[in-house]
Amino acid sequence: MRVTEAVVVVILVLLPACQRQPPGKPAEVAAKPRLAPPPRADVFADPGENAPLTDLAVEAGSYHLVAISRQARKVGALHLPTGLWSWKHTISQQPLLLATHPITGEGYLVWSSGPEAGLTRFRVTTGDTLATVLLGAIPPGEFRAMALDPERNRLYIAAEHVLLGVDLTRNRLLPALAFEGPVDLALDSSLGVAVIPHAGGGVSLLDLGSLVFTEVLAAPEGQPILPGAVVVDAERHQAYVLAGQALAEIDLEARKLVRWIAFQPAHDFHAAQMALAASCGRVYLACDGLAEVDLETGEWEGITDLGQCPAAIAHAPSLGALFAARGDQIYSAYHRCDPGGGP
Repeated sequence: MRVTEAVVVVILVLLPACQRQPPGKPAEVAAKPRLAPPPRADVFADPGENAPLTDLAVEAGSYHLVAISRQARKVGALHLPTGLWSWKHTISQQPLLLATHPITGEGYLVWSSGPEAGLTRFRVTTGDTLATVLLGAIPPGEFRAMALDPERNRLYIAAEHVLLGVDLTRNRLLPALAFEGPVDLALDSSLGVAVIPHAGGGVSLLDLGSLVFTEVLAAPEGQPILPGAVVVDAERHQAYVLAGQALAEIDLEARKLVRWIAFQPAHDFHAAQMALAASCGRVYLACDGLAEVDLETGEWEGITDLGQCPAAIAHAPSLGALFAARGDQIYSAYHRCDPGGGP
């Protein structure tokens, strides 16, 4: 892969501190170090196309944010402490989806070239290609989402009519699973469950050991689950799904819906991007605004006008940072509620 630059604006917004931390003395709070890079407001000039960014992924170990632009066929990694691009490539294929491995720090790029699609494994810090796995003849418009299963060293890709699995140890495809209309994908790797909202109006659960769909969860009468994003809290074994005019909470151990959190009436989040800050009990939704939902109380907090619906959103727990791609800009929001240290 080779890359050129993309114009990126990094805008800092300080979010309220999360409420799940034990209370500390005022002096302790004041002395607590920031958990994110220092504020930045930089513009990175691009001599080529200023094309919109379409997906983001964070590699917290090396403090990099990876971004792609489908239109410009660009891939790059932004070094968060310095605000500089570590590398940028323009590739011959159309980049579609991004992910990073939470343990190895590898990057994964799903791409399309003519009738063929493929997966490239790459080094996040340099952009060097490590391996390529062909995925078959899948049109680029059919790819929906990608997620890692670190426990089994596998990667799963949801497309319009199929769920693909890749054995990362052997660099080979697993048997494909027929699946109609997935709209997103998230995994609870420790519990061994994949959560897949689908266009049929429900949520399917896939056992990652046997690769068998164990249940289809349907909403109560009058509260249909419409296609939407999903995030998983793997520590508490909870999934949160955008469902019509509410956020649906699913207990993955009990395999049932346990709560509905109604949308704030003044904002449109039906097609929102979503990210989870599990350690401080927050879900972030970004569409016409950036909203925080307190998962303990179900209350909405900190709605901020973004001006337009972002194409992608990514959360970096160890950095206490949230990133959203809006056009050719990256919007960054930092908070202090997550454990870990900044660069």
